[in-house]
Amino acid sequence: MAKPFRKWYVIHIDIPADSKGRIGRDVIINRCFELGSQGTESKDNTIVAYFENKSWNQTIFENIQTFCRELVNSGTLSMLPLIQLTQVDDENWVDNWKEHFKPVEAGKSLLVIPPWEKLASGEYDNRVKIVIDPGMAFGTGGHESTQLALAILENYLSSGMSVLDIGTGSGVLAIAAAKLGAELVVAIDIDADSIEAAKKNVRENGVNDKVSIDHRTIETAPTAEYDLIVANINRKIIIENCSKIAQMLPGERGGIFIASGIKVDEIDDVLPTPMEPVKKIH
Repeated sequence: MAKPFRKWYVIHIDIPADSKGRIGRDVIINRCFELGSQGTESKDNTIVAYFENKSWNQTIFENIQTFCRELVNSGTLSMLPLIQLTQVDDENWVDNWKEHFKPVEAGKSLLVIPPWEKLASGEYDNRVKIVIDPGMAFGTGGHESTQLALAILENYLSSGMSVLDIGTGSGVLAIAAAKLGAELVVAIDIDADSIEAAKKNVRENGVNDKVSIDHRTIETAPTAEYDLIVANINRKIIIENCSKIAQMLPGERGGIFIASGIKVDEIDDVLPTPMEPVKKIH
């Protein structure tokens, strides 16, 4: 029997071109995630945010409208964006991804590229290519939080390390870790579509021998030690699971924890206490 299509509520937000840089766009994207968006697309001055039918209620749309009015009042936006609400099913969503997903350069040496994109001979030969078909998962490398995580991963991952990717989505960070030299990568996610997409992408990139994908929460993940843990997820999940994350980092020789997707005004919520040494990278 064919898998039934899921319905998604989709909010299109067209931001005035003369609004201040990318600040307005970024804070709106973050607000969408706080309200339960399963992911966003961003192209030029348009934001597209996806919400699952089962978790949708009309107050989400009203909340975004109110939030945008507050941004206008504070001067972050020059005028109210055009905000529209539509519905799509899974099949149409896949087509939407292909329209928006183009090659993305990340860090000094990485390139995230969809499998349907054909590069010219010699194009991007100096970059490590990570082929990603997001399917019904999110994680194309286009969002700034993913690009930051990739760049930091590139700087701090050493050959032979063991890595845990929390909330892997399409598997882009896990695959990058393997291609950058990690010996073992464990990637976990709570979304079945993400697990399916990540496994497919791991095979597509030829890193099956290094990367394992597991349908788990942080709480149920095996308490093993990893040299590096990366989490491009909501700060609330990090805060709720900080003890578990700390248990999975080596104590005596130290470990690296990369957390992306956190707003500047949320940093103090997730940093260790002032008594503990902290190195702010970004």
